[in-house]
Amino acid sequence: MKKQYETSSFASASLMRAVDFVFQPKRGHASSPPPSDLTGKVVVSSLGGLGDLLVQMPLIEALHQRYGAQVALRPEHLPLAKILGWAAFPFQSPATLFFKAGVGEALRLVGKLWHERKAAGRPDWWVDLTGNAVNNVLIHFLVGTHLAASGLRGGGGLTDLELPETLADSAYLRMEKIAGFLGVEPLNPRILRERLGRAEAHGKIVLVLSTPCRWRNWPLPYFAALTRQFPQEQFILSGFTHELQTTPPGELDAILALPNVHSRLDNTDLSGFVHLLAGARAIVTPDTAATHLAFRLDIPGVALFGPVNSRLWFPAGGGLVLLKNEDCPYFPCVQWHCRRPADWCMNRLHPDLAAQTLRTVLES
Repeated sequence: MKKQYETSSFASASLMRAVDFVFQPKRGHASSPPPSDLTGKVVVSSLGGLGDLLVQMPLIEALHQRYGAQVALRPEHLPLAKILGWAAFPFQSPATLFFKAGVGEALRLVGKLWHERKAAGRPDWWVDLTGNAVNNVLIHFLVGTHLAASGLRGGGGLTDLELPETLADSAYLRMEKIAGFLGVEPLNPRILRERLGRAEAHGKIVLVLSTPCRWRNWPLPYFAALTRQFPQEQFILSGFTHELQTTPPGELDAILALPNVHSRLDNTDLSGFVHLLAGARAIVTPDTAATHLAFRLDIPGVALFGPVNSRLWFPAGGGLVLLKNEDCPYFPCVQWHCRRPADWCMNRLHPDLAAQTLRTVLES
């Protein structure tokens, strides 16, 4: 029976399977007890997207406090570490750079990491919370330390400690399991909110117009229709116009022309967005990092899910209300391509339903 991997991509699964074939996973590995203490120099890394980092944030904070762990993050995520007071350093995964800048830049980064592997002082433990086959290989050989990481994305045979995760677990439940496994208590969410919440006080409703995956986006005319139903409210637009480049001309202009809409498109860095959202009255957003940040900040609103499995990624239990459409034979999909664009799932989340839901949120 073939091992199941946490991916919907055939190419990714093939790579993970190849790495596991070369570096055979250790049987019984996941149930091995953790060390009583992660002694020595500890590094914890979150090398995935911003949404992953926000889900993992309380666990990283707990490891930072308990073990004095340094935090390795993608360079663009370092402002969040500064807000939280983590001892952080940039660590760009060559796997990420391969998709962003091509094989040449990725190989140059591998060479740089190899050259610098001893300069910073080798850690005794490296805990990678967004482990995958490629990163497990790179950390194992370039950093040369004890590695604690997941095997759900391949590379389990390279780990000294395989973190206890299953495909059925939600992203948030996984963090609770790993915290117990490593002997730490995730930080109280209230304390995190206090640290994150230096608000840009404005009391407006934040509309997140874009995600890097265009098939997660809600149609722009739907945002306009929603906004027109609340003429008494003030809205702030957030997102990036380059992620909207395939939209028909005029759709964005129709939203920007509304008198109660204020644009912060392309004009908010990560720190600025944290403070912007902390001062919001509510949020309307597709499935993106903003969903997890709103949950951490206890901001109510409406979360719009289509291609992504909300059971695994929606942060249930806060003030966000989930609207979803999973009525597609290809659900859940990889989001980079839609095989039924004429019947796009996000197109079926009608703005009247979103407006009704938002009205309930604002009145509660």
